[in-house]
Amino acid sequence: MLLVLEDLHWADFATIDFLSALCRRRSSAKIMLIATYRPEDLKTARHPLSQMAHDLALRKYCSEFELAPLSTPAIADVLMGGADGEPIPLEFTQFIKERTGGNPLFMRVTLDYLLERGVIARTAHGWRTLTPLDKSAFETPPTLGRLIEAKIEKMTGEQRRVLEAASVAGNHFDPATAAPAAKMDEQSFEAICEGFTAFTVRRGELLTLPNNELVRTYAFTHVVFRQVLYEGIGQVRRARLHRAIGERLEEIYPPDQRNDQAIRFAQHFASARDWSKALDYLRSALRIANSRFAPHDALAILDLAVKLAANLADSARIPAEIEFLERRAAIQVAAHDPMAQESYEQLAEKASQHGDVSAQCRALVGLSYALGWHDLVRSLQVLDQVLALCEKQADPIQQDVTRITAYVRRIWGSGWNRADARRCEEALIRLKKHGDHPTVAWAQANFSMICMISTRYQEAHDLVAESYRLLSESPENLVEADLARTAWIRHFGVPWSLLSLGEFGAALTEFDAGIAAFERNGEPSAAHSLRLYRGVLLFQAMDFEGVLQACGPSEGDASEAIRILPVERRISLIFCGLAEVGLGNNAAALDYLRGAEGEMESQPVHLDWYWRLVLEWGMVNLLIADGDQAAARARAERLCDLAMQTNERAWQALAWEARARAALSCSKTSEAIDHLLKALAACEGVQAPLAEWRVHATGAMVYEAAGDVCGAGTHVRLGAALRNRLAETLPEGHALRLTFERRSGSRPTV
Repeated sequence: MLLVLEDLHWADFATIDFLSALCRRRSSAKIMLIATYRPEDLKTARHPLSQMAHDLALRKYCSEFELAPLSTPAIADVLMGGADGEPIPLEFTQFIKERTGGNPLFMRVTLDYLLERGVIARTAHGWRTLTPLDKSAFETPPTLGRLIEAKIEKMTGEQRRVLEAASVAGNHFDPATAAPAAKMDEQSFEAICEGFTAFTVRRGELLTLPNNELVRTYAFTHVVFRQVLYEGIGQVRRARLHRAIGERLEEIYPPDQRNDQAIRFAQHFASARDWSKALDYLRSALRIANSRFAPHDALAILDLAVKLAANLADSARIPAEIEFLERRAAIQVAAHDPMAQESYEQLAEKASQHGDVSAQCRALVGLSYALGWHDLVRSLQVLDQVLALCEKQADPIQQDVTRITAYVRRIWGSGWNRADARRCEEALIRLKKHGDHPTVAWAQANFSMICMISTRYQEAHDLVAESYRLLSESPENLVEADLARTAWIRHFGVPWSLLSLGEFGAALTEFDAGIAAFERNGEPSAAHSLRLYRGVLLFQAMDFEGVLQACGPSEGDASEAIRILPVERRISLIFCGLAEVGLGNNAAALDYLRGAEGEMESQPVHLDWYWRLVLEWGMVNLLIADGDQAAARARAERLCDLAMQTNERAWQALAWEARARAALSCSKTSEAIDHLLKALAACEGVQAPLAEWRVHATGAMVYEAAGDVCGAGTHVRLGAALRNRLAETLPEGHALRLTFERRSGSRPTV
């Protein structure tokens, strides 16, 4: 016989006595008794059921089993209801686990409530959600609420104070933080928490506070239990409790150790209706999210900040709205989000309405950058508007910041402009004399972009690294110094400068670290961009198969999460074309290069002038390999004309080197020597190893064709020394290679 008795905590004392006698009987019988009870429902520690269970277990008359909450897989099985088919979505399973703590009774009540509300339905394949789990889904089912309220009513006043303070502290809490809000000492608070560990709360890990004090942490067993407690506190008293906990947190954590707790601080002060202090902590949280390259977290923080800012007086609300809109646009533009254009347009309009000229200038600069992705003409028009508007800025320091940014953008957009570069440098000199560290750092980060395209690679590297360090360590929360944009400059500028300096190994390490960081933080577009520039490195090391893998189209590129800008597509086409030339697949190379050329002609975008140099150089290589000497010479002349309009000595050297090879392909040796000398002159006084070794390689072929064995040998040695130095920078285990050949006949190739 199997006898099952449930909910013994509701049994009368006579029934308990009967069960005690039954278990202690001397006679044997084929009977098993299974009884269940909830310890938390026993009114006192001296309840006869508690005493009986303890005594029977001690004398081995019974065995006790404490039933743990259902695990996540077990909850999923319950929701499936034994049916076959697709598994229950993890989001729904986690929602049920969080709301009920795995308590079967709470699960049943919660599912019934959601069923009544039309949020879920029971199907042949188990429970399924019909609508998104919105705010209404997080409401406490009335039946469950009354059950929990009944438990709370049986508690002493001291116990209720403890749990109410804990509910305000959060689902996870500790005595050091919550005890003062309950007007208790930590030891008494902890003792009461320990008394609740059988049902209401559970023990967590030990926590070491900044003063090295060790405290026990706790968590509510069921989120819904905490919710009922929290909602039962009057709003005025609740706000006071939040303030008490927020101020206690400020006592525990010194200012320099609050960053990781910033969201927690903000939530407490927002609930205490101290909007200004809450927003200050959200700014700190936003700074941390940006420094960790976590745009999704940053945008969520901004959503909360905008919501809180709406409670400020107009005098404080309007500047805050402008600030947060600007921060949002900066994050969007760094992620190549098309919404950046709309955000900058809204920002420019709002700043104009409220007379904030500096914010309007920054908005227009950002708008120009976003427009430059697709519409170069309008982008340049907006920059002209910026330079005219900045004259109205009252602060001369801000005027120079605006000028530097606008001049840099204009050079990147329309090509090298000596006058703009000079004005930019003059403004930077003034800023270094009068500006603060964050402002100077931001200006230097922008100026480094000019250095990257004017053969000042070491200076670019140093400026980017130093600027990023200063901005990361700066205590200021200047919008201009927002790390969303600076992070991209750092992750692109440092490895690109190292690549240009011939430091392949260090550049490869930096590219890989940047790609990993952006992928880890949900930034696939930024990771894709760095992977593309890493492909440029592979080309310089003549790993042509690696270039095609890095720059060629892939299934991952089709993902909606990856936003590929037109300029990046052009880079992909150009370097795939160059790689195919290197592999001898000239027809495929021509398709790639013509594709890039067609896009440049139909839709000009920023930096086309720079990548046009690479395109023309690739066309010269292709035409020489195809034996079309006349077309190769024409392209080489065009390349020279374009290169001489820049301040990029490396590309000037490569342009003359290409003309030398084109002339040599027509057996015009004296002309080739003349072009070679100009290529060598372009390399003098600058660090341009990527161009210089190729110039020497071509020099060896030119002088060999001229019958100058000594001159050819000199260039062979110089080229070999440079190539060896470049190869030595590669880390061990990488299969990159750097070689060149000299071929006799009319088709010399590098």
